[in-house]
Amino acid sequence: MLFESSDSQLPKLRHSYYFHHVELKVYLYFPGDYDDEGGLSFEQAVKLGLYNVKTGRVRDPYSGQMLTLQDAIDEGLLNPRKPAITDITTGKKYSLREAMEESMVKRRDGRLDEKKIESMGVTLDPQFTQAEGRRSPLNFEDAILIGLFNLDSGQFMDPMSGTKMELSLAVDQKLIDTTSVMIVDPNSGDKVSLEAAIKAGLVDAKTGNFVDPDSEKVIMSMRDAFSAGLIESCYLPETSQVSTDHFHFLAIPFS
Repeated sequence: MLFESSDSQLPKLRHSYYFHHVELKVYLYFPGDYDDEGGLSFEQAVKLGLYNVKTGRVRDPYSGQMLTLQDAIDEGLLNPRKPAITDITTGKKYSLREAMEESMVKRRDGRLDEKKIESMGVTLDPQFTQAEGRRSPLNFEDAILIGLFNLDSGQFMDPMSGTKMELSLAVDQKLIDTTSVMIVDPNSGDKVSLEAAIKAGLVDAKTGNFVDPDSEKVIMSMRDAFSAGLIESCYLPETSQVSTDHFHFLAIPFS
């Protein structure tokens, strides 16, 4: 069965994570009972650039590998009970399980069946269609949350290509929205956007470390700054973004 499994059939998790300051509960690699909290929704995976609409595959943000849709479900990356498709005309939502049962998402290859969706009178968000092919910069806090930005190395992984790069290059290529978070200056307490913090020399665009602009000495790592609450999201809970303006996640792999 696609969505039902006994305890003996639960997938072996390759990663376990502890989340610091969890208020909006979005977990990755959660045990395979698919409760209401575990895993990302299909809709979130699309918005975060993890789902490739052309191939129907999903990128694992930690390993960088491309998974089939079924594997992404089995490993707990995607939760089939969470929203997958929303009719932007009526607001009606379909979970991934419902979308697959209605053949809106093909079980065989994980791709969207746009003809079937159209025949049902459902209007898709343009980001779900192959023809649109657009991509928006990621909220920086979302990139941290799902592991696309490594807090220790300061590297960002492009969810589309799997290429790893320094924060400065991700910013230059507009893969990260530098206005999506506010950076708190640990010395003055002033808040500026990530973009302004980089320009002022408060954040090192290569390593992500917090730096004293005058002495150019490292004040703290990005991981420590994130844990201390010095990175604040600018997005409100009612937006379509995954993150909110009042949560801070720190994903720490257990050894």
